[in-house]
Amino acid sequence: MADLQDVPEYPSPEALRAWLSAALLATELRPAPLAQAIGGGVNTVSAFLKTPGRDIKLSRARALVSHVRAVAAEKGVVLPPLGDPARGTGHG
Repeated sequence: MADLQDVPEYPSPEALRAWLSAALLATELRPAPLAQAIGGGVNTVSAFLKTPGRDIKLSRARALVSHVRAVAAEKGVVLPPLGDPARGTGHG
């Protein structure tokens, strides 16, 4: 069994929701085109952002973060750190 200290921490859905909202504003991305860019349904991102308590698959979260970071890099936009303030973590 893997040592649990080696398991990376991931932000909570609430922390991801807050980061994604800020990142969309910073990059001027819209939820529907972002969802389609990662192969999701047109309402995937909007539903996640608008529904407190809604969860998201880790694979979808990784695709969203990766795509938004790539767009930000192309535009020269600095994104806020991705983390979970409740746990004191930040993953820029």
